[in-house]
Amino acid sequence: PWFALGMGLQALVAQLEYFRMAIIQGATPARKIVLATSAVMMATACGWPGLHELAFPLAATWMMLWLLLMRRECSTISDISTTLMGLFYTAYLPSWWVRLRC
Repeated sequence: PWFALGMGLQALVAQLEYFRMAIIQGATPARKIVLATSAVMMATACGWPGLHELAFPLAATWMMLWLLLMRRECSTISDISTTLMGLFYTAYLPSWWVRLRC
């Protein structure tokens, strides 16, 4: 559990840095969804490895629905791709390290 907590904190810091760079470039990613999903992915990777496989597809679907249907302003391709890549590189890949370790 300590490794998962450490990796979770590292992933949150990496996400904040990645999204800050994206916002400077003009994109508006769904930061709160990715931050929440990162915590869920770390918890499922350590506690319930069988459910870890479901976390990324469900989070990506949730993110797409929010960006395309529930947002007040129209989302651009850069918003969607920035959010998806942030979810993949800073949350999903580190959660696999947690799954291998726990």
